[in-house]
Amino acid sequence: MIKSMTGFGRCEIAENNRKFTVEIKSVNHRYLDVNIKMPKALNFFESAIRGELKSRISRGKVDVFVSYEDYSEKTSTVRYNKEVAQEYLKFMRQMGEEFGLEDDVRVSMLARFPEVFTMELWKELRRAVAGAAVMFVDTRIAEGSHLKEDLLEKLRNMTELVEFISGRMPQIMSEYRRRLEEKVRELLADAAVDESRLLTEVTIFADKVC
Repeated sequence: MIKSMTGFGRCEIAENNRKFTVEIKSVNHRYLDVNIKMPKALNFFESAIRGELKSRISRGKVDVFVSYEDYSEKTSTVRYNKEVAQEYLKFMRQMGEEFGLEDDVRVSMLARFPEVFTMELWKELRRAVAGAAVMFVDTRIAEGSHLKEDLLEKLRNMTELVEFISGRMPQIMSEYRRRLEEKVRELLADAAVDESRLLTEVTIFADKVC
């Protein structure tokens, strides 16, 4: 499958009195180079956004534009997953019993495990990033398909021209020899024409135009 190196994707998610708009554009680049522009309040999600894009895009200089509007009065976006924390704690204590290790679990340690604390914003932002990425990839595929057809059409035209020239080659050589003979005879007047020299010149011409 041929994919164009240029593409565009856009997605807007508006719910819970918040709106995320993500736009993705790209140009050709040997490697994947992602540049993200977004409000400072969302900087925490930069690594997650890059990870989401890398799972879908492998090449190109990709520019990502994220805008965020919050119409609610709610200021807290952090959610504590008690059930997840309990699962981690249960298995850590089980490991301690099985291996005879001291139970030194601290809150600070538990809080670092994935999903114990989550940002409510990420769920919506991720959908916007994924939606824009899907559209972005689709436009690359569509444009790549057009490029493929354009290249194939040019190849067909070139093939036809090659076949035409190949078919005319004997005639071209015959015409060139005739013109060369006429020019030589004109220059030499009544002198004899060296057929071997004439043949050499025709051969050189044939090699040049091949």
